[in-house]
Amino acid sequence: MSKINILVVPSDNQGGVGFYRSTQPHIQLQEQFPDDFFVTFDMNPNWYDLTSFKKYQIIHIHKGLFQDMGAFYKAIEFFKENNIVTILDIDDHWKLDYRHPQHFYFKEYKIDEIIKHNLSIFDYVTTTTDLFKREILPFNKNVCVIPNAINPEDP
Repeated sequence: MSKINILVVPSDNQGGVGFYRSTQPHIQLQEQFPDDFFVTFDMNPNWYDLTSFKKYQIIHIHKGLFQDMGAFYKAIEFFKENNIVTILDIDDHWKLDYRHPQHFYFKEYKIDEIIKHNLSIFDYVTTTTDLFKREILPFNKNVCVIPNAINPEDP
């Protein structure tokens, strides 16, 4: 049996969401099951070079907000045509209270609509809590709760 190749696209590499939702869980997956999985991390994949994705069986993306959403959506279509499983991870709600620092940015650029659309086009969605899972279910029935991957032994 050959390894399952996973491309992980974290939203950041600053030790926050990207680390706890994308990087850390996949490092553990590869370390605990080295014969089964090979994980590649890329914060800025080239959505225009679709053939470069053919080597992956799974693409795991945090939130799915990119500079060129048109190219990204074409890539998602390509993944579906090539039986590449897509997983969207989301840990924050798409509706931001007016007191949130990014409220006006989200409103101006209709980020809430983009995120809701993203939820509907991915094969699976992972999120942080059962409460948030219930919010996501109207957009995607394949939701799995995965708590943040915080290693209590990490200084």
